[in-house]
Amino acid sequence: MEKQKGRRKKKICAVCVLAVLLIAGAVTVVLYLRKKNTTEDGQEEKNGMWVMSEDAVTASGVTALGMTEDRFEVENLETALYIEEVYVSGGSSMEAGDPVLKLSEESVEAARTELEEALSDADLKYRAGLIEYEQSRITAKYTYDAAVLSGSQAEEVYEEALANLSQKEEEALETLTQTQEKIAEYQEALENDTYAEDYPYEELKALYEENYELLHSLMEAWEITDLTASSQSAGPQGTSEAGGGSSVLGKNDPYGFYLVLNGLSDIVEQNEKDYEEAEEQYEAAVKEATLQLTLLQLQLSGLEADYAQAQADAAEGAINAKLTYETTLAAAEQAERDYETALQKAEATLEELSDARDEAEENLTLFEDSVGDGYFYAGSSGTVMMTVYRAGDTLQSDSMVIAYSNREDITVTVSVDQDDIARLTVGETAYVMISGYGNFEGSISEINPVSSSDSRTTVTYEVTVKLGEDAQTLSANLSATVVFGAELPAGDVSGNGPGGQNFGDGEMPQMPEGFGDGEMPQMPEGFGDGEMPQMPEGFGDGEMPQMPQGAGNSGFPQSSEE
Repeated sequence: MEKQKGRRKKKICAVCVLAVLLIAGAVTVVLYLRKKNTTEDGQEEKNGMWVMSEDAVTASGVTALGMTEDRFEVENLETALYIEEVYVSGGSSMEAGDPVLKLSEESVEAARTELEEALSDADLKYRAGLIEYEQSRITAKYTYDAAVLSGSQAEEVYEEALANLSQKEEEALETLTQTQEKIAEYQEALENDTYAEDYPYEELKALYEENYELLHSLMEAWEITDLTASSQSAGPQGTSEAGGGSSVLGKNDPYGFYLVLNGLSDIVEQNEKDYEEAEEQYEAAVKEATLQLTLLQLQLSGLEADYAQAQADAAEGAINAKLTYETTLAAAEQAERDYETALQKAEATLEELSDARDEAEENLTLFEDSVGDGYFYAGSSGTVMMTVYRAGDTLQSDSMVIAYSNREDITVTVSVDQDDIARLTVGETAYVMISGYGNFEGSISEINPVSSSDSRTTVTYEVTVKLGEDAQTLSANLSATVVFGAELPAGDVSGNGPGGQNFGDGEMPQMPEGFGDGEMPQMPEGFGDGEMPQMPEGFGDGEMPQMPQGAGNSGFPQSSEE
């Protein structure tokens, strides 16, 4: 246990020494750059190649190669594509167009048939959709035109409805008024007995009685008892036709008496007839007037109710007519929006069918282009990093087949302190120093907006720098120093600038032993699994760590013998 503790202490001490050396070297570079590029009065000056500003930011990271994957992009394929052979494996190199795998002829043909049928079905649905679209468009246009027409006629219909309601109210009022007037007329006629004026039976009666009295008075005076008998026995001269004897008409028995009495009798008879007829007409008129008065009085309450109902109907009808008018106008205004919505919906449905047909056609084209001849080919050149399938597997729809390195996409990702991150922008030029390989120009391709924290006091953000074409010869996992905020005049950056062979005025800051031949110093035991050792307390806030007690002149801590 004590030996293990001793080894652990020695390991920690070695790590601390290495960390101090690395940081000291980086600090030396930065301080040197700033010192060489700043005059005594604080002004910037060109050092020969790079110009460093006071706002320059440096950070360390490692190179990374981009990864390209080739995919079988055909979607929704149900037919199983059987893989007979796979020609590549991890670590092998390939060129664009090299075959990656071979499929069975039977499965390729079956898949082609499936995709062709899918295309045919999608095309039929699209054609049917075209017909439905036209029908929907026509229906929507008819509905729209009808609504617009109703809207244009809404005011006329409204005014006509009001006029009809008003007319019914006026008719009810007129009927009621006429009935009331007739009742008043009948009442007045009966009360004043105006029918006696129309049928003067009493006057005719008096005339009859007067003439009747006159007739009988003359008959008595002339001693005539029977006009009928006397007239039959009298001759034209008033003589008796019976021969001898006295006359029935009287002593003188003149013919004129007969004529007078007979004429007067006719008048009396007519007077009686006129009197009786006038009396009958009077009584009938009075009876009819009384009957009509009674009927009208009975109808009066109903007519009053009808008029009241007509008034209520007119008021309610006016409200309903106005509501209908406003609703029609609103419907006319909404009609255009509904029309546009219906068209958009129909167009969207048709577009979906069109997209489905295009996708089916694209799917078939992708199939023919990628595995139409039974082989899947590499899309570009590179070193295979991963293969997904083996012989005997089935090729799945929309899946990755192989992944390989892409030297055209070389990046360095570094962590930048929150105090400096605000100075950086995507697209900004950055300069990358790689010991043993030279210096390279790149640009910021990404700034992670999500921060990371190594301690309670330090917050950093990841910044990715993409290198140019001149860095395509680099490999992955190379240590690199990135400088932000430097300016580079026209010229070749390779092998020049900070960290290169020629720095500024040609002087190079002294690096710790082991740096300069392109090799990193030997790492303490424990390095090699890709993990960095934990830094001593005090790293991260810009302060140098305190050396352990007992460090000698070289600044190295004394090894423990425990």
